[in-house]
Amino acid sequence: MVTTIRKPNKARMRKLPVPVDELPEYRDAVEWATGVRAEAEKKIARETAIIPIGVMQRCDGLLGKGLSRRQLELIELWNGVGARGCQPGAGDFYALQHVLQNFALLPGVGDDVSAWWLHDSDGQGKERDGQLNYYVLIEGHHKAHTESTVLLTEALRTALASLLPDIPSAPAVLGMLQAKRRELPEDERPQVALSEITHLLNEMEWRRDRIESESREHIGMRVSVEEVHGALTAAGLTDFLVDCGPIDGAEVARNAIERFGARVRGCVSCANWFAVDEDKITYDWYNRCPGCSAGWTPHISMGGHYGRPAEEILVDEVRGRTEFTIDLGVKVALAEGTTVRHARQLLKGTTESPAAVKEKLRVCPIAGDCKSLCGALQAGGERDIPIAPENGRYESCEIYAFRNMAEGVEGEVRQDLAREWIRQTNEKARNAERKQASAFDADTEDTVALQADEDVADAPKVSVQASMF
Repeated sequence: MVTTIRKPNKARMRKLPVPVDELPEYRDAVEWATGVRAEAEKKIARETAIIPIGVMQRCDGLLGKGLSRRQLELIELWNGVGARGCQPGAGDFYALQHVLQNFALLPGVGDDVSAWWLHDSDGQGKERDGQLNYYVLIEGHHKAHTESTVLLTEALRTALASLLPDIPSAPAVLGMLQAKRRELPEDERPQVALSEITHLLNEMEWRRDRIESESREHIGMRVSVEEVHGALTAAGLTDFLVDCGPIDGAEVARNAIERFGARVRGCVSCANWFAVDEDKITYDWYNRCPGCSAGWTPHISMGGHYGRPAEEILVDEVRGRTEFTIDLGVKVALAEGTTVRHARQLLKGTTESPAAVKEKLRVCPIAGDCKSLCGALQAGGERDIPIAPENGRYESCEIYAFRNMAEGVEGEVRQDLAREWIRQTNEKARNAERKQASAFDADTEDTVALQADEDVADAPKVSVQASMF
């Protein structure tokens, strides 16, 4: 008898039971729950501010010194709790969130508060949430309705006010910036610039103003370039780059141009010069020196033209060339009491004196009735010649020439005349700018010839008869 041995059919073999925690349906459920939990924790973390222990200790120290027990309890209550609530945007969500985030960024007990001020005021390379949001302190920026938001905002202002005495001086800022530079490789250590120090001090003063005043419009005292420079030199400090300063004469501007070249420009708001970075040379909207404004400043607008009388627009067009300009020639002309044209020659090294240039020039007869800096300076006795026309002759001023031509004309006809005058004088100004640009590159002989051409072109020859029909 033959015995047949049958091999087991693997397909029919039953699988052994797996551990219960490896069941596929269970693993799917755990994966889903883990994902939901991680997303929830991420959302909570995004809306939650964790106030460090050192900051809580600082707040404890302010109890009875401007901070009430109720306010301290609220700080402790909200620490680590997301301010979102059930409905995003409901109630005081944004106001409360920003206040709590600000508390989390305050310096703790034992921290160097002066260094903290410098860090908070220097926005380079930082994300927005890495700096305090001082706008929450401005009345009306966020409408606060709840007790938590109202009291916590007041507590934040109190905490920040306690830090104001530690705002560093100009010499201290220079020292801290130099210490930071020493952390870099020697060939990557740029010299600390006067503009950098002034800018940071103004950033701190802007913060002081937000803390001490709830008004959006209130602007505190700015720190001037001259003031910062004086404080540094009075302390015997000279190891910094002078890249800005007041233009009190042509020599200052010439020296600046010699050192910084095309990087030099005049401040649109004051009599200072300053040097921009190489990559900013072509951008006219870098137009304010660090002593006039903290942070980025947009280009100054002369205001919309819609609905305004054309004669007012004409005045603004003329004003814009001398009152809102980065042109160094205008700044030098104001400082030297000479014409803009002569100021440009002074920048190139001419020895002709302002007195000789002004010998045949006169005060504008309409100076007292002209709404411009040019008119105001002459009417007040601060200048004895016009500044608006580059040659200093009042007959060459578009405002004077227009009024002289349109005398006795009123109503819409006068406005039509003004509109045509604006069009043609702007075209003349563009041509003059092109000539001026070529003059700076020309040799002396060519410049003299060009000067003679401009003398003729300065007299208004605007044809306006067509606009009257």
